[in-house]
Amino acid sequence: MIKRFIKYYRPHLQLFIIDLVCAFAIAGIDLVFPTILRKIIDELLPAGELNRILVAGVILLMINGVKLVLEYIVTFWGHVLGIRMEYAMRKELFTHLHKLSFNFFDNTKTGYLMSRVVNDLGEMNYFVPGSIHFEY
Repeated sequence: MIKRFIKYYRPHLQLFIIDLVCAFAIAGIDLVFPTILRKIIDELLPAGELNRILVAGVILLMINGVKLVLEYIVTFWGHVLGIRMEYAMRKELFTHLHKLSFNFFDNTKTGYLMSRVVNDLGEMNYFVPGSIHFEY
C-alpha cells in the first residue's frame, strides 16, 4: 500500500523536499526564538545595554520575517503539492473505472460506486501533506 502511495510523491519530489526543509526550519526557529529572548531578559536588560537590546530586537524581527516566508512556503506550496497528488489519484481512478466491464456497472449501484470513490479519496488526503480536505 505504501509503495503505491509513494509513486504519487515521485513526480513532485523537489516540491516535497522544499516543503519538508521549510517545515524543519520553522521548527528550528521556534526553538531559537525563546533562547534569544531569554538572553535578552536575563542578561541584557539587567545590564542596561540598550544598544545590544535593540540589535537583538531587530534580529528577532528578522527571524520572524524569515519564519513568515517559510510558513507561506509550507502552507501554499504544501497545498499545491497535495492538490497535484490528489489530481493524479483521481485521474488514475477515473482511468481504471473506464477500463471496467459493462457487467461490473450492471451489478454495482452507482451510488455505492460514487460513495467509494469520494470517500476513499477523501481518506487518502490525510496522507498528503498540506492537502485541502473537502467535505462532500
